[in-house]
Amino acid sequence: MPPTTQSLLLHPVTRASISNGGYSVKYEGTIPPGHTLWLGVPDVTNALDITGKPRHHVIDATNLPKFLSLIGNRDWWGKKGSCKLLLKQGGVGKAESNIVEFDCPVRPLVPRPRLRIPTLGLKYHELWDLKYAARDSHGHNGRFLHMPAIDGCYYFRNGEDSMFETDDDKRGLVCTSYIAAVWALGAEKNGPMTWHGYQIATHAGAPFFCSDLGMKDKSLEEVKGFLETNHGTFIAGSSNHVVLVVNGVAHDFTVSPRKGYNVRSVKDWHPKDRTWSVGKPLQQF
Repeated sequence: MPPTTQSLLLHPVTRASISNGGYSVKYEGTIPPGHTLWLGVPDVTNALDITGKPRHHVIDATNLPKFLSLIGNRDWWGKKGSCKLLLKQGGVGKAESNIVEFDCPVRPLVPRPRLRIPTLGLKYHELWDLKYAARDSHGHNGRFLHMPAIDGCYYFRNGEDSMFETDDDKRGLVCTSYIAAVWALGAEKNGPMTWHGYQIATHAGAPFFCSDLGMKDKSLEEVKGFLETNHGTFIAGSSNHVVLVVNGVAHDFTVSPRKGYNVRSVKDWHPKDRTWSVGKPLQQF
């Protein structure tokens, strides 16, 4: 085992915005000529070559996918991980730094075959594992999926700080971020994830291109009657919620009857809001 050396000091690893590499990994030390520097996650058997990377910005967009894959290799999703610097010469270990722990992202979604369907390309048991992920039952600070995918994986983001979600109790979505996921929409200022449900259901422009069905501000009874008797894909929205309805089956993320993903017939769909609007999006499932 190579000796630990004071010449290599790994600073505490903290989360950063995903656009800035997802993690802030910094170190102090000098790399002698003819040597390479690796980040062991946690050791040489699961390591990332960081030779040539700036000391103050080891992880960036170019090597983040590899770093995340190393976390996956250890199945550390939603847990504490650890890492250390490894100095090598010709494949031989020469020195190691101190060991530092860090918070790992929760397990990402890996759709099969694609994200853009009502089940998000997941098996039902995978959908059932997802939470209603918000600060409260009204969806404030709701979690959402980072777009685009990173190496085929869709990671959960925290709505307040644009960082990876690391709390397994918040591995999930809310009603608007579920709709956004089905349409593979990223977060943007004043984008669909900030809209009321009725605004999504009646939006004639991009990204939903909903047709006007004459079903704006209708009673729940009228809306259920329409959705039970009409074939196709519809978005139903109220001032507090939004639901995707496909051929008489309602899909959404909500707190009732269970906290998380719910699927049931329109007949068995019993929301609290009494006034709804319905639109028919261009994308049909």
